[in-house]
Amino acid sequence: MKALSCAVIAIMLLGTVRTVSQNSSSASFVLLSGEIPMYPPLALAARIQGAVEVQTTVVQGVVTKADTPANSNQLLAAAAANTVRSWRFGQEQNGLFKVTFSFELAKQEVLRPENPEIELRLPHRVRVIAKPVAPVILR
Repeated sequence: MKALSCAVIAIMLLGTVRTVSQNSSSASFVLLSGEIPMYPPLALAARIQGAVEVQTTVVQGVVTKADTPANSNQLLAAAAANTVRSWRFGQEQNGLFKVTFSFELAKQEVLRPENPEIELRLPHRVRVIAKPVAPVILR
């Protein structure tokens, strides 16, 4: 698990986000830091899955806006937007980009919660795959 966390952090530190800047010329942003995306616990318990697009604005390397469509599931949208708001880029970087978060449930159930599988394909996609916890049947 520790190796997975280190690998994800390394990917996030070295990830590159290709963006369209405010003057519509193409620019490349380097992601310096940010939180690891997680599956929202309530969404996992309710077995909610889906995709959320986050329209992101960066000013001087800081995410100033992370907007999601009103028709997105609010549990998933909040998790995606909060993750994006934690991202930091080089101080000289400004612009806009869109990233799609995909929250998916694995087919296999587990007895206890586990860390999700996370794929970062920046700039276009963040994929979070979690195994649902099997219901407990009391007799």
